[in-house]
Amino acid sequence: MKSIISYLSLIVVFLGFQNLQAQDLDLIEASKSQKDRAHLIVTKLNDQLSLTEKQYMLFHEKQTEFIAKNDAVINSDRTPDEANKLLRAFYKEQYQEMDDILTEPQMQVYREIRPVTDPLITVSRLQTTNEKMDN
Repeated sequence: MKSIISYLSLIVVFLGFQNLQAQDLDLIEASKSQKDRAHLIVTKLNDQLSLTEKQYMLFHEKQTEFIAKNDAVINSDRTPDEANKLLRAFYKEQYQEMDDILTEPQMQVYREIRPVTDPLITVSRLQTTNEKMDN
């Protein structure tokens, strides 16, 4: 019985730690260059989506947030597998957030153009391998 309680406690601590790490990423303040990158992406997308002023503002805010979170993960000490798992989750989350902002016709266009205008970014395993080889 004690081992079950210990095991469950360990799981709770681990999940709590993972949740804290994710919350830390939500508190990141975007830099000027990240805001500029978001502006470029949103401007490109706006040409094809014809966003309203409110949509543009919300879209820009979300794009900036996800760029800052992605950069934080990419520049972290996480393993490539951990980083890529988070980056994929953010990419899906961003899609869901945009679904709340855009109309259905706009979402259809967004689905088609997103892979080109805002592709999924992943961390290369080669970088880690090369870094290990340098040591």
